[in-house]
Amino acid sequence: MTLIFTADDYGAYKEIDDGVVLAVQNGWLNSVAMLANGHDMDLSVSKILPLQQAKKVDLGLHFTMNSGKALSKEMQVNHHFTHKGHFRPFFNMNIGDILRKKYQAQNMHDLKAELRAQIDALRAHGVEVKHLSSHFNVLHFYPEFLRVQFEVLAEPEYNEIKIRSTNVKPKFSRYLLPLLARGTNRFIGEIEQTGDYERLSYNKRWERHMKAVADWVAHYEKEHPTPKMPSELDGFHYQAIGSLGISHSTKNRKAKRKGRKIERRIFQKHRKKISSEFLFHLADPNFMSQVAPNMSRRAFKEYLNDKYAGVTPKYMDNRHIEYKSGDWFRTISSYQLDPQPWSKI
Repeated sequence: MTLIFTADDYGAYKEIDDGVVLAVQNGWLNSVAMLANGHDMDLSVSKILPLQQAKKVDLGLHFTMNSGKALSKEMQVNHHFTHKGHFRPFFNMNIGDILRKKYQAQNMHDLKAELRAQIDALRAHGVEVKHLSSHFNVLHFYPEFLRVQFEVLAEPEYNEIKIRSTNVKPKFSRYLLPLLARGTNRFIGEIEQTGDYERLSYNKRWERHMKAVADWVAHYEKEHPTPKMPSELDGFHYQAIGSLGISHSTKNRKAKRKGRKIERRIFQKHRKKISSEFLFHLADPNFMSQVAPNMSRRAFKEYLNDKYAGVTPKYMDNRHIEYKSGDWFRTISSYQLDPQPWSKI
């Protein structure tokens, strides 16, 4: 059994990076998914790269097409994905035009170019890219996006890279973000992040896309070379929607409950010899307990959004809970994480 504990969104904010680095140093994280277009990539890489070089963690690309700036020339001028070179936020992705038949071939060509550019950007910083995931798991949402991912990873320069599993447990987690996208789409003030964009109405179109991707994933092995991946992605511990201001005692209570749940889930997988990836979204516990409580909600949001739009500051409290839940798991568990798990897949 290979057990992977991955932290996403590394590179967005210093406050996220510091929490991730601390978790790796404390020994309960063995995988980090890095954004290639983060706020200060030189600083972010300088903190995490020595840990990969010391063989304490595997690093991979957290591909984004809904946060920060596009890196490829093709994507920077593709207005279906970007506005003035910046990606549209997840809840305002221009899916209708991206997948429209008359634009689709060019858009998928540009998406491939951006995927290569983001991998190459991390490699240029000295990162050995071991695995690939995507922000909001968007590369798994549509057959067209998943095909782009598979075809790029079939190219000789990239065919050693593993991917996040398309098999999400529990199954409802696979549809969680699409459902949130449909529901949250009506609350414009909550989800607007940057720029002045046209808003897509999903309606039944989203349901058709989700059925198509579910059908296509079930048969992708017959159509395309399959990148290597863990048996499943365990998404049970995503935090519920929340906002800044959760009390210290509430965080501790939630974290302990989730830490025990992680241990139970891992025991079940160990018995069945299932290779699994557990996903975490972390924040620096010192910042969240000492600095953030002294900032107003508005000041906190402006402080973070000025750096990197597309990773919402609303859920930083939940990141703090996830840090505490992983730390609690480490203190009560006898499991030792392999520091280089993706090489075992």
